[in-house]
Amino acid sequence: MKLYTNEQTTVCTNCGVETSGPLICTQNTTSYQQSHYPVFDSSYSRVKRFLVILDSVCLGAACTSDNKMLEYLDKQKSKSDHAWSCGVVKHEMKSCGTIRDKRYNSTHLFCRAFADDYVAPPQIPNWFYFRQNLQILFISIEYIHRDLFTDKPFMSYTWLLHKLFRVLRFNEYLQFIKILKCPKRTKVYEDNFAKIKHALCHSNRYAGDLDGFAANVQLHA
Repeated sequence: MKLYTNEQTTVCTNCGVETSGPLICTQNTTSYQQSHYPVFDSSYSRVKRFLVILDSVCLGAACTSDNKMLEYLDKQKSKSDHAWSCGVVKHEMKSCGTIRDKRYNSTHLFCRAFADDYVAPPQIPNWFYFRQNLQILFISIEYIHRDLFTDKPFMSYTWLLHKLFRVLRFNEYLQFIKILKCPKRTKVYEDNFAKIKHALCHSNRYAGDLDGFAANVQLHA
C-alpha cells in the first residue's frame, strides 16, 4: 500500500521508502490513513459558474478555454482588409464552423482584442463589493427557485445576468451578454423571475428585494 504526500511523492507503508511521483488529479477512494491528504474538489457549483460568467462579462479577461477562438479571430482579422466593429467580431464568432464552443460569454474579451470601435464601458465602482453582493443575491435566487420550482431546471445564467444588469441599470455591459432568442423559454423565465422577485420582497430569509439591492449598489457607486 502507498501513501501520497503533499510533496508529490509516495511512501510505501511496508518498507517506508519514499519515491517521487506525478501529481494525481483523479478522485480515488481513500483509506482512513489518507483522509487528511488534499482532495481535488471537482463538484459543480451554480454560483461559481455564475461568477465566472460575471467576471468575463465585466472584466473581459482571458482564460485558456478562449485560446482557440482567440487564434481563429486573429487569423480572420489578419486576412481582412477592413476595420472590424464589435458587430463584425460577433458575426465571426457565430459563423466559425471549426470551433464548437463559441465562447459567447467571452464576447467582451474578443471585442476588446479585435474590435476597432471598442470603447471600454465605465468601470463598476467598488467592484469587489458589487461582486460579493451579487453573489449573495444569486444564492438567494437559487434557494427561492429551489423552493418554488422543485421539479423545474434552473434558469439560464446569461439570461439572469442580463436581467439583473437591466435592473441595476448597467446597460453598457448588456452588449457583451448573449440574448436568449427562444420566446417560449424567455416567457417561462420572466414568469419565474416575477415569482422569485415577489418572494424576495416578502421574506427576510434572503438578501432582500431587488429594488433595495439596486439602490444599495447605486449608493456605493
